[in-house]
Amino acid sequence: MKLLADENIPRSAVDLLRDRGHDVAWVKEVAPAATDEEILALAADGSYLLISFDKDMGELIVRREMRQAAGVILFRTVMPSPDAAAAFIAGVIGSRDDWEGHLSVVDETKIRMRRL
Repeated sequence: MKLLADENIPRSAVDLLRDRGHDVAWVKEVAPAATDEEILALAADGSYLLISFDKDMGELIVRREMRQAAGVILFRTVMPSPDAAAAFIAGVIGSRDDWEGHLSVVDETKIRMRRL
């Protein structure tokens, strides 16, 4: 899967996803300090599925109608450590293959998906 990890995704999650065969671009490496709008544009231009802990991404997509082609997964969880976040993120992403084309909101107990 082709993913764009926002700056708030821990390195351990990026590394684990790469180890599992995903093509992961990390905002900290490819566009440090980019605005949310720039990150969404980068995701759209590269057909990346964006993964983020940033709740503002959902608002930009839904309320301002800033769409991006591949989809977005927003994690609405509090992780006790980067390694716990890595395991959770990789597990969630690996649990489905229909992320593209959706705004997905993930918390500790459920996944809500809305078609873009």
